[in-house]
Amino acid sequence: MKSIGGKQMADKKVNRFTAKEKTLGLFYMIMLFLAVSGTCSYFMFFSNPNLGSSDGKALAMEGLKRISAFQKFQGERMEKLELLDGKVNAIDPGLKASYEKSEVKYMLGEFNKDYEDNRFDDRFRIFALVSRFYEYKMFTKERIWASKKNIQHFSDKYDFCEGCIESLNKE
Repeated sequence: MKSIGGKQMADKKVNRFTAKEKTLGLFYMIMLFLAVSGTCSYFMFFSNPNLGSSDGKALAMEGLKRISAFQKFQGERMEKLELLDGKVNAIDPGLKASYEKSEVKYMLGEFNKDYEDNRFDDRFRIFALVSRFYEYKMFTKERIWASKKNIQHFSDKYDFCEGCIESLNKE
């Protein structure tokens, strides 16, 4: 016990709220909880009319059909892609075999057409990218061959000039 000014006071907590205030506070908290819960439930479950219907299921099934159709189409194109890869790797730029190049360009055009026909679906863009890749690969192969040919040509001319200079120096 503490003594304050000669009076003894027991260590008790001072109760600030009355029973009526506690009841009203509890009532307000319950009402607030119910209002927030009701609002959240409404927006989660009742504001979306398609949530409980089978429309979502039908859309999902349609999406699965599109995915399986794309996988089947992609599987068919893999054989052509392997053939295209073999033809591009077999092309010798030194040969003047334009029929090989035109055949490869035709196959690349088929891949581009696949993308153009299905432009609405971004998954088909891979066919355009594959086509562009092989076009660049052919162009790079031809460019490297042309550069090697130019280097060989200029080195032959350099050797010829060097031989001429040596013969002039000997005379």
